[in-house]
Amino acid sequence: MLCKTGDFMKRVSLGTGVCLWLLLLQSCNFDVQEVYHKCDDVLAKFQNAEAKEKTRYWFFQHELSRTINGYKTTDTIQQLLQEGLDPNYCKGESGWFDSNPLMLVANAHYTTFERLHDGEQIPNPTPDTNVIRLLVSYGADINRRPYVWYIIHRSDSEDMNRLWNMRSSFTVNDEPDVLPSEEEKYKAFFIEDENRLLKAFLSNGADPDNPGHPYPFSIEAIAARITDKEADSCFAKGTRAINEAIEKGMIWESQVDLLLEYTKLDEESLKAAERSGDPEMVKKIKRLWEQQQRNK
Repeated sequence: MLCKTGDFMKRVSLGTGVCLWLLLLQSCNFDVQEVYHKCDDVLAKFQNAEAKEKTRYWFFQHELSRTINGYKTTDTIQQLLQEGLDPNYCKGESGWFDSNPLMLVANAHYTTFERLHDGEQIPNPTPDTNVIRLLVSYGADINRRPYVWYIIHRSDSEDMNRLWNMRSSFTVNDEPDVLPSEEEKYKAFFIEDENRLLKAFLSNGADPDNPGHPYPFSIEAIAARITDKEADSCFAKGTRAINEAIEKGMIWESQVDLLLEYTKLDEESLKAAERSGDPEMVKKIKRLWEQQQRNK
C-alpha cells in the first residue's frame, strides 16, 4: 500500500509540475484557453479527480489575481465559473486568507496613479470591480467575510505615507521617477482607489455592519492556518467599519461619508472620533450624531 501511495504521489507531483510549466508558458503570452485545456488534459492523465479539482482551484486563484490587477480580461474566470467552479473558493498559498475569491479582490490594489503615470488608460469599470460583479453574478456570498471592514482597516494614513515614501524613492537613470510635488496627487488617487473598491462591495450588497477583527488577517493567524470557524469567532467580537473609518481622521472623511450612505452611527462612533485625535472629525461626528438622534 505504501508503494502505491508513493507512486501515486509521484504521479500527482509530475502532473502538477507539467501543469505549472504550462502556466509559465502562459505568462509568456501563450494563448490562455489553449494553455488551460492543455493543463486540463495533463491533469486528467496524472491525477485522480480530487487532486485535479484542487489544482483547478489553484489555477482559479492564479487567474483571479492576474485579472484583478488588470493583466487579464475576465474571460478565463468566467469560463471556470461556467464550468462549475465554486465562486466562494479558490486554492491560495496562505490558507484561510486567500482561499476566498472576494477576499482576493478586497485585498487588491489596482493603482490608478501608477497606470496614469505610465501613460495607460484606466478602463471603466476597473478590473477589480468587474471581478466583484462577475463573482456575485455566479453566486458568490458577498457577506461571507467582513470585506467592507477589511478594506477600511487595511489602509490608513501611516500605510499611505509608507507607500508614498517608498514610491518617491524610485529613480530612473539616477533621476526621481516622481516629484515631491506629486505627493498630494498620489495620496488623492490612493484614497480614491480604496473608495472605488469599497463602493463596489457596498453596491453589490456587502453588509457595512458585518464586524471585523484584525487577528484573522495577521501574519500569526495566517501562519497558524486558522479555519473559517476560528476567524468567525474573532469577527463576532470585532468592531464596525464606520467606527474604524472615523478613527482614521478627516483625511479619510470620504470613507465615512460613503459608509453613512449605507449605515448609521452608534455611541461608539463618538468614542472613535475622540480616538482619531482630529478635532474636525470630533466636531463632524458630534454634529451628525445629534442630527441622527433628532431624526429618530
